[in-house]
Amino acid sequence: MADPLAVYGRLWALSNLALHVTFHGGSLAGLLQSGWAQRAFTVLAAASAVAPSNGRLLVAAHAASIWQFSQMLPAVFDADCWAVHHDAAFLLSAAAVAVGSPRLLLQAWTGEERAAVFAGLSQCLRVQAALWYGGAFFWKLNRAFFEPSNCPALFFLQLVDYWLPVPLPDSALSFIARSAPHVTEAVEGGLAAMIWLPGFDRAAVVLGVLLHWLIGITPPPHNIASYGTRCVSRYVALLPHESVAVHARLASLLRGSASTSTA
Repeated sequence: MADPLAVYGRLWALSNLALHVTFHGGSLAGLLQSGWAQRAFTVLAAASAVAPSNGRLLVAAHAASIWQFSQMLPAVFDADCWAVHHDAAFLLSAAAVAVGSPRLLLQAWTGEERAAVFAGLSQCLRVQAALWYGGAFFWKLNRAFFEPSNCPALFFLQLVDYWLPVPLPDSALSFIARSAPHVTEAVEGGLAAMIWLPGFDRAAVVLGVLLHWLIGITPPPHNIASYGTRCVSRYVALLPHESVAVHARLASLLRGSASTSTA
């Protein structure tokens, strides 16, 4: 059965591969024809998705991720900057364990070493997520953000217009536009608080997934699904045991489907 570090590694690798393939027009061939940094990362991420229990492979893949990020500068998004800090946190956690156990770089990691790396990573990701959601909340505390013509009203009204089967009256649309900035601040501020404070992990994951899902299903060009993919894939740090259970269930279902199709 996979441990939290392996579940994190597989989800990290698959989410990054999905984002990179999408960025290159949905073609894996197009990705492999890109620069050397992207090619190296693609190969290492794919290998990590297949063998996420290989700690040294995860180290190489995270290092390659940071390398390919450096090759993209300055044409990067905020979500890319968040992600590269997450990747650095993994490498620093592994390095901290390696200081006391140099064999980490040359031999397969023991269960104790894997648990220590994940514990350090989990603490770093929690602090990073709380600071970044909190920063998103803080920098929106200005008069311009609360104007009905600003981005939260646009996002909310797009969702309503696209997904509701019947049009709403102007009074309702006006209320949504005025409320959108306040709802956005409540969600991002609440996320930061729930991630930082103990005992709110499940609520934080539910609220975070809902936030990023709604952003992802917003009509183009504002459907920034890459933002949610970057963030939600790191929520393993908040609910490690539940993530392992879900991973095991999905793996069992996939094995069952494969055996049924070949029978």
